[in-house]
Parts: sequence; structure tokens; C-alpha cells
Amino acid sequence: MKILITGFMPFGGHQTNVTKLLLDGFTYKQDNHQVYAVILPTTFKGVKPALEIAIATYHPDIIIHLGEHAKTDAITLERVAINIDDARIPDNDNFQPIDETIEEDGKLAYFSSLPLRAIESALKMKNIPVKLSYSAGTFVCNHLFYVSESINHKEKKQKQSGFIHLPLVDTQDEQSPFKLTTLKQALTTIIDTCINY
Repeated sequence: MKILITGFMPFGGHQTNVTKLLLDGFTYKQDNHQVYAVILPTTFKGVKPALEIAIATYHPDIIIHLGEHAKTDAITLERVAINIDDARIPDNDNFQPIDETIEEDGKLAYFSSLPLRAIESALKMKNIPVKLSYSAGTFVCNHLFYVSESINHKEKKQKQSGFIHLPLVDTQDEQSPFKLTTLKQALTTIIDTCINY
């Protein structure tokens, strides 16, 4: 199988993004499976074209989007993408949409097509903090989640796709109990679960 994992560039004036730290040099060692890691721009207008290029390049069977959530205390499995952009801060293009619809003729919301309950159980078995979430926010993370599910829905290819927020690691915040090695173990477990589901 082909698995596309996406992360984001740093944003909001920060020097790092945990998703980029995780994906830089990440390897997945399982026969007959290929994992492709792509870092997307943290911009409302740039993220969909970049995703479309990645999909056209790799033709993935599974798409796992990763985002940074500085205030979460667990691997956060997002269940719902909503059709709205409402940015608390500007993106990396200095663009700050307020109460804007992502797709004028689009559905109000899409649900993740990743096996979230199975992922939750697998991570709990490894004592990795995990929780389900019913809001991916209204910044670029939710925008990417929504357009990705929309593409999947319109192509009718039934691929697995969804969004997962990650906490900061200790090199970003000394108060964080998370290490990069823990997130690497978590991502490997997530990929394993999706492949075997």
C-alpha cells in the first residue's frame, strides 16, 4: 500500500513545527508498503494545491494529515472537518479569513475515514496518551482536513484519510512530557493500524 503523511511548516512566528520535526527523516520499515512524507504550506490558499500535487504524484491508498496543537496533552484524533475558515491569527501568507466558507457548494461537514477507534485502542495498548476530538478548529488544519475529505468523497475511491493533532515535544516546550521518539512510535502504530484495518 501507499501511505501519504503530511505535516506543516512552522507558523505563528514559531521556529519549529512538531509535524515537520517528526516527518524529517521518518522511516517506516514494512515490506510491500511505501510511506511518503510531505510538508505542506501553512496557508489557506496554498494547502489544497500542494495536497493535490502530492496525491497526483504518489496515488496514496491512505492519507494521514498531521497538525500541531500546542495545548493538547495527547495524540488527538479529529473526527469532523467543518466547512468554515475563521482564523484567530494570520496564516503564513498573512491571510486571515473570518467566517468564510471553504466550499460554497460543499457539505457542511465531513467525517474522518480513518479507523479512529482502532487507532485509539492501539495507542492505548502502548500507553501512549490519545483522545478523540470533535473539532479540528477553524484554522489551516481544519481547512486541509475538509478539502482532503472533499477530494476523497468526490473521487469516490474510498481511501482512508483523516487528520490527527500532535502535542508539542520536550525540545519545543520543556514542560511537555512528550519526546519525539514517542511520537515516532505513535505514528508507526497509526500506520500499522490503518494498513491492517
